[in-house]
Amino acid sequence: MIAANGLSGTIGRHIRPFVEEINLDLSVMKIDFSNVNLNHISQFIYLAGVVGNIKVTADLTHSYKINVNGLSQLAEQFYKSSTGRFIYISSSHVYGPSQNPLSENSLIQPINEYAEQKLIAEKLLTNLFVNNPRRLLIIRVFSVLDFNLPAFTLGGAIQRIAFQHEQTFLENVDDIRDFMTPRAIAAAILEISKVSNMPSVINLCTGIGRTVKQAAIEMCQSRGIKFPSDKLKSGNSIFPYIVGDNSLLLSLCPHLQLTWKPESMSSST
Repeated sequence: MIAANGLSGTIGRHIRPFVEEINLDLSVMKIDFSNVNLNHISQFIYLAGVVGNIKVTADLTHSYKINVNGLSQLAEQFYKSSTGRFIYISSSHVYGPSQNPLSENSLIQPINEYAEQKLIAEKLLTNLFVNNPRRLLIIRVFSVLDFNLPAFTLGGAIQRIAFQHEQTFLENVDDIRDFMTPRAIAAAILEISKVSNMPSVINLCTGIGRTVKQAAIEMCQSRGIKFPSDKLKSGNSIFPYIVGDNSLLLSLCPHLQLTWKPESMSSST
């Protein structure tokens, strides 16, 4: 039995049809587990939380309650109640700056408050499962990009500029990122959950870098639209290159389709 939380989110909505949903209020001081049965679950996919540095920094106390305290309580209850595996969806943002593809052994150096909370959560889980490491899997997801994503994301900005003609710009479009769509990420997570001989930490990425500019153009081309070139501002952020090394994952799951392809209008509805 596979269960998950966070199923209303960007990735979770694509997982929802295939799992049992566990709904708990993670923001409270003490979570009530009296109406939740965890002992029959063989895989728990943890997708809940406050996502993205913009949302996390908007209320650090609230996000910490959910991303760290709530996670800790749920993981401890699962550890005691079940013999199953806990699959935590983390982020590539826990890695430090690099000019090379990031492997699971790359330098850990959180780049923002969101990443700090993700890393704290990873450490809590590692300590909790220290005597049963095979019961923990941390999946570090790289950049998420497609249509119909939240307004504060890159995908939301591309859609507003190209389709709603919003008078704003894409900045730092020379940054190189490793993109996957939420649907592709969800499908990969479900496939990974079926594999028992996973290490404790794995990267989920394509291993292919694209500039933000290139990605915006490709997204719009997939819908027959040309992204307005005057809305592209050249330059780089302080993290110009974030691309993953997926060789470890592919050695264990060689059949996985780790690519980025924006969804067509018909498949996204």
